[in-house]
Amino acid sequence: MHSWLHGLGAAVSLAACLASGVLFFLGYVEAETYRKALAAASLAWFILAATWSGKTVKPQRDEEERTSARG
Repeated sequence: MHSWLHGLGAAVSLAACLASGVLFFLGYVEAETYRKALAAASLAWFILAATWSGKTVKPQRDEEERTSARG
């Protein structure tokens, strides 16, 4: 899966976390529905945000290794 899809999914999950709280506060959803929605959105956010940020980066060689590799 592409990294930008993970980032988009994480953003949508975070928005769902916030929206569930607002909807509960305004009285549109009951407490049980709020808890389930918040739990599902939170779990999705933690998974997607972790996979989105889990890129591997090539370690850079230090200056001594670079000069000795040139010969």
